Amino acid sequence: MENLVFTTFSDEKKATEGLHKLKELDQIGDIVIYHIALIKKNDDNTLSLLHQEGPDGSGLPAAGAVAGSLIGLLAGPIGMAIGMMTGVMLGAADEEETGEVGQQFLDKAGKQLSPGGFALVLDVEEDTGFMIDTYMDPYQGVTLHSPVTDEYDENDDRQWKELDAEIDGEEKALKTALDKDKTTIKAKITVLKEKRATLAGQVKEKAAIRKKHLHEKIRVFDKKIGQAKDKAFEKLKAQRVKLSKDLDDYDKAVAYAFD
Repeated sequence: MENLVFTTFSDEKKATEGLHKLKELDQIGDIVIYHIALIKKNDDNTLSLLHQEGPDGSGLPAAGAVAGSLIGLLAGPIGMAIGMMTGVMLGAADEEETGEVGQQFLDKAGKQLSPGGFALVLDVEEDTGFMIDTYMDPYQGVTLHSPVTDEYDENDDRQWKELDAEIDGEEKALKTALDKDKTTIKAKITVLKEKRATLAGQVKEKAAIRKKHLHEKIRVFDKKIGQAKDKAFEKLKAQRVKLSKDLDDYDKAVAYAFD
């Protein structure tokens, strides 16, 4: 499962050692890191980006380049900051949705990182959170995990079903309504259908981004499989099969917006 992982440390040495350990796990195939960033929360509550990398770093900012634009974000919509550094928040329609979906996780992350503290932010494929948690324990790393992108999908699907139910209800009411009420009901149906059309457009836009991301992940696995041996090879190959299924499942999950 692709997760957003947020691990905090009391000092830079522990955070750097944690970074190196996670990269070791990635190299042997126990986890697959798509993007990783090391950040510091300064005493004035601003954020500094100390390090970032990923298999395809072309879309990521250079270390330090985004620090000025992240002022105060950790205390507020941390999702924007994490999204800029890791790509995990792919598919969020706007800042408002970023603040709405997964807010409990984001609030915990914001409270967990104190001024003067450091954090590793990962977009990572992991079988279970237990492995990363265990390897971060020697560095006193405190870790949160969240399948944030899944929550976005569920939010879209829920909104779509709610709109469908409202439209169905109004159309049934229209059939038995008095003539004097029909104009009002028709107007309401029109508004609801416009909302559904807008949502469909948003889902299509996000689907294009998410599918591009999934294809990039598959390319990452293909590269790692070509370099892996023995146990790591078999594990990565199995994960690659699952990832292809995830792509097929995602196509089916958003098909409602394309009908």
